[in-house]
Amino acid sequence: DVLSYLRLLVNPADDIALRRIVNTPRRGIGDTSLARLQAFAQAKGWSLSTALEHLDDAPNLSGRAQKSLAAFAALIGELMAATDALSLPELGFAVVEKSGYHAMLAAENTPEAEARLQNLDQLLADMTEFSDANPDSTLATYLEEKSLLTSADESDNNGNAITLMTLHSAKGLEFPLVFVCGLEENLFPTGRAVGDPQAIEEERRLCYVGMTRAQEQLSLTYALRRYAYGSLLATEPSRFLSEVPAELTTQNYELDRGFDRSRQRVGPPARKKVPAPQGVHYEWDAEQSPGFDEFVDQDDFLAVGQWVRHPQWGRGQIVSREGQGEKMKLSIRFGTRTKRIAVAYAQLEPA
Repeated sequence: DVLSYLRLLVNPADDIALRRIVNTPRRGIGDTSLARLQAFAQAKGWSLSTALEHLDDAPNLSGRAQKSLAAFAALIGELMAATDALSLPELGFAVVEKSGYHAMLAAENTPEAEARLQNLDQLLADMTEFSDANPDSTLATYLEEKSLLTSADESDNNGNAITLMTLHSAKGLEFPLVFVCGLEENLFPTGRAVGDPQAIEEERRLCYVGMTRAQEQLSLTYALRRYAYGSLLATEPSRFLSEVPAELTTQNYELDRGFDRSRQRVGPPARKKVPAPQGVHYEWDAEQSPGFDEFVDQDDFLAVGQWVRHPQWGRGQIVSREGQGEKMKLSIRFGTRTKRIAVAYAQLEPA
């Protein structure tokens, strides 16, 4: 759905994209109203986007339908106007916020909606990384790249490939080698389940299902940092990892420097212990990991009430602070939204 919004911004004549999103989230635009708009557009030889610019001339549309369609047209017009002014990730954030798509999923409070929110986070993270790796990129080049990758995936059906699936769809299947990824608190188990013993137990059973799909080798992974709705935040390992008997596991830990290209500060203090499953010991390599003493002595810069600038969210005001040094976390108000950010990974500057 979000990609359809983006495609429409690049090509207003993309009727397929428009039909998909015109009532997503629901705007009171029914199939009958859309069919009448389509008939009006075809009679004039126009795209649906052009027809939206002439709603007063469209026959058989109720006043309510005209109002809803006009609001949708205004939304698309606002996003189109912002295309040149915003960076690629900023535009992605604007689409999911202004369209109401993120709010729609958050309000559903179902496992399916939670999975779609995670997919949404991944899309925004992908847009951020693409923009960082290609500073001169545009929305059109990003969509072209995604289209090429999708075409390549679809054309490679030789069977010698990784099978990617959800844990639910893995039930009843077995494979010689299995990776269960994303074993982090608030991801697996999900943030929705944390604090609900019954929901945690259900996700624990689901985790067991994933682990027991492996016939020969099982790899369990988690990330030290993950993009969450545009911010690169520290994570903590899933509680499920600590429940795996240490004598059954072999740990293989390496510091991935892949985020360097995004110009994020990724290094915690030398030899800082990382939270790990029981019986597992991880350490940072001082030679591989730059410190971030710059955060320790900047109380004035990071005081409540001060204005700062975030590389993705722009200018914001600090409304609360907790912790010190590399453990400091801030709540920052960006416009109407307040974000809780780990200072060590935020790359904040005075505004």
